Amino acid sequence: MNDIAFLNKDGDSLPTEPRKQSPVVSGATMLCGYLDKMSGPLKVWRSLWFIYKENECQLVYYKCAQDVNPLGWIDLSNAILGDLPQADQGTFYIQTPERTLTLKGKHIET
Repeated sequence: MNDIAFLNKDGDSLPTEPRKQSPVVSGATMLCGYLDKMSGPLKVWRSLWFIYKENECQLVYYKCAQDVNPLGWIDLSNAILGDLPQADQGTFYIQTPERTLTLKGKHIET
């Protein structure tokens, strides 16, 4: 059975269920992990660290998990999400009023 999972840079599987942040930081649920994002005029895949901020309804992305300053963010409040059946398994799009992004999750064999 094929499942989509967040993987760290070493290829180790990360939990995909929501987890709680430290109460000192925030009481909000947070999901995070690496996804591939199609970018640039040459349409190449780039592995980036994503954090879903539920309380802000944003998907924020960074060059790596250790970065403090984000490369960008996606406002999901008016977004449409969908899969791309003709693309590799795990590939999906996020369409906002401003732009459309193509992302791909990593696959693991279970």
